[in-house]
Amino acid sequence: MMTWTLCLTLVAAAVSVVAGGCPFRFKAHGDKCYWVSSAVSLYKDAVHECTRLHDGATMITIHDAEENALLAQEVLAHRTSWIGLSRANSSAPWTWVDGSPYDFSLWYMDDPDYVGGDCALINYYDGISGLWAGLDCSEKYEYYACQVAAT
Repeated sequence: MMTWTLCLTLVAAAVSVVAGGCPFRFKAHGDKCYWVSSAVSLYKDAVHECTRLHDGATMITIHDAEENALLAQEVLAHRTSWIGLSRANSSAPWTWVDGSPYDFSLWYMDDPDYVGGDCALINYYDGISGLWAGLDCSEKYEYYACQVAAT
């Protein structure tokens, strides 16, 4: 009986990381692994769910145009999605959930306050891929994506 328990534990550990060095259900793209939810969620619930999915996972962060295009087109398939960018209020600075620098943006109409709100979405406005908008954090949206470093 003890042997079966040990065997099942080892199998479960082996299945938790799959090809490309990604956790189960995550897909590799470059040096990161991504998972996309189709659950309707508030921003704060999406943040929590990403951290619950896997140790070290966060909502997606974006630091250059190439990464933005990859996420908008390939990972999210042009779907509007929460990203890991928010601010405490309209006069506060934007911050990424993982604490990384806010060093790139692609706001709709070049204005994070065009729509209003303190939580960011990607692929905003009529499916135009890659544009961001700041929306009300209490709104529910269907998609969000999580990331973790590939091992």
